[in-house]
Amino acid sequence: MKFTYFYPMKILTLFLTSLFIQLAAFAQTDLDIKIEQQPFDFSVFFIKQNGHQIKKQIVLINRPGYNKADTSTIEDYDYQGDMTLRILFSGGQRSSRTTFKTSKEKKVSNWRSDNIPERRVSLNATTFLTNGKPSWFINTDVNAKGDTVLRSLVKFNYDNNQQLLERTEQLNGQISLKRKYTYENGNLKNFETKVAGSSGVIRHEYLYNEEKLPVKKTEVHTGPMGSATFRTTNYTYQNKRMAIERYSNIDGDKKDVEIKYVYDPKGRISGFRATRDTLFRDVIFEYVGDRLKQIKSKGNTTIEFGRELRIIAPYTGKHELFTYSREFEYDKKDNLIRDTQFLNGNKIMQMDYQLIY
Repeated sequence: MKFTYFYPMKILTLFLTSLFIQLAAFAQTDLDIKIEQQPFDFSVFFIKQNGHQIKKQIVLINRPGYNKADTSTIEDYDYQGDMTLRILFSGGQRSSRTTFKTSKEKKVSNWRSDNIPERRVSLNATTFLTNGKPSWFINTDVNAKGDTVLRSLVKFNYDNNQQLLERTEQLNGQISLKRKYTYENGNLKNFETKVAGSSGVIRHEYLYNEEKLPVKKTEVHTGPMGSATFRTTNYTYQNKRMAIERYSNIDGDKKDVEIKYVYDPKGRISGFRATRDTLFRDVIFEYVGDRLKQIKSKGNTTIEFGRELRIIAPYTGKHELFTYSREFEYDKKDNLIRDTQFLNGNKIMQMDYQLIY
């Protein structure tokens, strides 16, 4: 898209960027439907499947320098494997208690969360269509005095092919955000997001190859001063799996981020290399049977370039060389019971999952 206004591109881009910072506060996700492959998302290996038989899970966090492990989370599950209770802890004290309930036909789900220190209650109700897609959900926050201080409603509208056409969000009875989706040949062609009270619009556009895989995504910001491309991402594939992901750096230094992915014979990610100018991150995934056993990483920056992998470690900005790893242990039922993280060979965190069947 050509820029035809009489403003320097860098000034326009900065203006449009600041104009849309508020957008992130309203949108719960960038997309309600997944378009790009997520090869780096190793959390899929730990998702509890139906019939996992776990009745209770207690998560303990152990950090070097602390005398004992702290309880982080307590979760209860019903016989179907659905979570019914989650208790969070902070500083050794309960910080919140959330109960979950789903109707037998899976058409309605509710949760109630009590913020214990603030004596605040959050309530949620979500309804689903027969195909499992959400129809609408409503959140309500009530303070210690019993006053409703926040009420948000999100509605979803679909076409005859059950493709999402529109998402509308309301805040305290007023429309706060609208997102519209356009399709072509069954593929999402673009979607636009507009925040109430703002004259700007964010538009995401997609191009696909003959196999209906996205090969290009463009994010365009439009405001009173015109339009500017905020970020462009290009994807290449091998055997229908994402092989290279390259996107422009929003800092404006013309140095793109490039991520190259490799896979094992079973189609699981076995590693990737992410680079931007002189910065790099190498990551290797190791498996034992069907389970992810270890993640090894080395590089000169602990901050993620974009969406490829987050390392929970200090970021100094000096780009020192580092090594980082995570080791996973499982019980006889192949459920995760320990996640240990190391930075430069030193243990920085250990999470233990105590499971009751």
